[in-house]
Amino acid sequence: MGNDVSRGTRVEWLYVALAVLGLAGSWAQVWGYLGHGFVEGNLLFWKEAVANPAGTFLTVDVLVLGAALRHQSRLRIRCW
Repeated sequence: MGNDVSRGTRVEWLYVALAVLGLAGSWAQVWGYLGHGFVEGNLLFWKEAVANPAGTFLTVDVLVLGAALRHQSRLRIRCW
């Protein structure tokens, strides 16, 4: 039975590594905001997220992408 267990492809392991790296990178930044408390930290985060045009661009881009991915199945859109 040992041979029929899937060990994952290199691409799958790359995705796992990228996900862990993304999570670690995000959480490394969150501590500066959590130190201000939940509400104040959120307010500070959003103020800084849209503090300049580049930040606003990235914020809007991520929010639109999230909305599109959330509604893709309802609209019967295949991404991959």
